[in-house]
Amino acid sequence: MLRSNADNGFDIQTLSSVQAWRDLQEGFYMRAERFAAFVGLLDEKRLTEDFLDQTYGQNIYNIQGIIEHAYYHLGQIVLLKKMIRSGLYH
Repeated sequence: MLRSNADNGFDIQTLSSVQAWRDLQEGFYMRAERFAAFVGLLDEKRLTEDFLDQTYGQNIYNIQGIIEHAYYHLGQIVLLKKMIRSGLYH
């Protein structure tokens, strides 16, 4: 069974410089590219296999969930950016 610890789901140090922000972005882009390349190598058989066991559904379902979760957070970032630029959030 998978176990999750929400207390440390996304540990990150405070970003204290523009360079630290750029480094974080670069690392994210690199991992996203690796993930996309890996998924591109999966054949139909592997995509339709269960992820660990039947409890978690097929690999394709979980990959889709990862992508949709990333879109959700991207939407949050866009909303925050709009709020900051409009002066609603200081």
